[in-house]
Amino acid sequence: MENTGYELEHPNGEAQQASSTINVPYNSQEDFEKDTTKEKTAPWKNTCLTACLVVTVALLIAALAAFGVVLWRLVEQENNTSTGVNGNWGEWGDWGECNKTCGDGGVRNRSRSCSDPSPEHGGDACPGSGVEHKTCTLPNCSTELDLGEACKPGYTCGDPNAECRDDGDGEKCTCKVTFVQKQFNNVQACTETTTRTASVLILGGGMAGVMAAKTLHEAGITDYIIIEAQPRLGGRISDIKWNGYTLEQGATWIHGLDGNPMWDLAQKYNLSGFITDYEDYIARDANGNDVTEEFDLAYERLLPAQEFEYDLTIDKLENNSSDITKKVALRLGGWSAKSSYDYAAQYYDYDYDYAEDIDILSLRYNLLNTYEDFGDGDYHVLDSRGYRHLVQATADEFLNGTNLMLNKTVSKVDTLPNRVRVTLQSGEKLEASYAIMTFSIGVLQNELITFEPPLSSKKNEAIHSFQLSPYKRTVLKFPYAFWDENEFIVHTPETPGHYVIWENYNHAKIYPGSNIIMSTLTGDEVRRVALLTEAEIVAENMGVLRSMYGAGIPDPESALISSWEDNPTTMGAYSSWPIGFNSDDHDVMRSPIRNLHFAGEHNNARYNGCTHAGYFSGVETATQVVQCIEYGC
Repeated sequence: MENTGYELEHPNGEAQQASSTINVPYNSQEDFEKDTTKEKTAPWKNTCLTACLVVTVALLIAALAAFGVVLWRLVEQENNTSTGVNGNWGEWGDWGECNKTCGDGGVRNRSRSCSDPSPEHGGDACPGSGVEHKTCTLPNCSTELDLGEACKPGYTCGDPNAECRDDGDGEKCTCKVTFVQKQFNNVQACTETTTRTASVLILGGGMAGVMAAKTLHEAGITDYIIIEAQPRLGGRISDIKWNGYTLEQGATWIHGLDGNPMWDLAQKYNLSGFITDYEDYIARDANGNDVTEEFDLAYERLLPAQEFEYDLTIDKLENNSSDITKKVALRLGGWSAKSSYDYAAQYYDYDYDYAEDIDILSLRYNLLNTYEDFGDGDYHVLDSRGYRHLVQATADEFLNGTNLMLNKTVSKVDTLPNRVRVTLQSGEKLEASYAIMTFSIGVLQNELITFEPPLSSKKNEAIHSFQLSPYKRTVLKFPYAFWDENEFIVHTPETPGHYVIWENYNHAKIYPGSNIIMSTLTGDEVRRVALLTEAEIVAENMGVLRSMYGAGIPDPESALISSWEDNPTTMGAYSSWPIGFNSDDHDVMRSPIRNLHFAGEHNNARYNGCTHAGYFSGVETATQVVQCIEYGC
């Protein structure tokens, strides 16, 4: 495999060289279009010699060929160097916390990103290190008290910063509110820290968290704190500035435009975008043939089965009858995917929406209530401020500096009899009368939070039985656009789900002239490529594009790959309702534990998986907390 010189860009601004098979590019789009051959390949090919009697000649030819490749690479690298953009460091971030709280040897760090600009087209990486260290001066560690000892009648805690207190399981010698228990050299002592208290702690600053805070604020409860692990609000609503364009990495559409609160916010804040036209597509098979007619026929065969599926869903809900999968319902309606066109049509209407295969999706609980309640129409957000602007602008109306903690990761939650204690990875502790946890179901399933006492088996089973679906986008930018002009290009592969949907971001109503195209993977295909490197994922994308548009298409100039399933603050894209999970299980999953309440899109049974589900869940859960504060639970 030879280096083709394109760069693989990451959201953090770093760039890595990726590799794929060499194809000598055409000098211009005009040259490419003049070549009317079906397979456009490089103008030279390796020579294979089979005659054993001419070994010497074979070795000579091989040596010359190797020299030619090396020379070609040197020329290409020289060209890249002459046109490349060298990386430059951005501003230093703030100094982090010391890695110790007392004694000698403490160190604190700060970092900077090679993103002003990022190196492109073979440019040099930023010189030097992106991390800086310095020592921190701290008081000596106390070694006077083992705080694990229980209090006894007449016993006084030896550390002046400790007191006898009941933490829920008997009195113990415990640090006072303004101190935290730290351990050094196997000796525990009370070390002063910044401990905050509030009426309500909101864990997570996505749509649900911000709407929970807004609901509390409007009820006159202003003593709350939002704790968010990322350096911004928005959660899975996230955008990136890439090659001069704003791209949504998470939530992209507002689904349903009549009464949807997200649409109301979009109008309030003048959020730009367009209505997606799902009928503006062309279908191509793995050989590049236009098979739109065959795809349309498959889609027409699917429609009667979909009508049957809908009627059966309503019947089962009204009669409270047993659940089945969507796949079984479609089969009962006369549909069974057999051809590549069938699977592509099925994917276009189901997998692309639910991010999972229909053989695991519940029929009863995956009714598209969004379109029932808010009408048809999907608004594709295309705004330089990003979809996240709706979350940030809403928060800006009532939040102040004391209500928000960013870059703070929750590691433990203690549900005490009359309060909730939250411990951060930094060691900071916060206490409140109530807490609202809005973390994704994926974070809970991966047990990234420690609960004390541990979650009940019933609660744990409900959490682990729900589904957080994976959704991966690969964005590719080319020197010129060689694909069709439709909004969607539907690939009809022999392997179901293999790079079926391609969105044309070069479209006249999106980013004309951008030369950007994006593929989408969902469900098991995302789980499959989790074992691949990003360079290998790009190579797979290029394999599909070359099968549809010829071997002579250029390599991408840069690539961007989303990875919500690997992000520790999300661990997936959005929820879907699996077979075997019923409404009682859902009630258990979202039910409070003492004064700890739960919100988030997965906790809204009617619209789970959508941004407005997070909106409604945040409002509903915060309203329950307000009632508890004012009237008792």
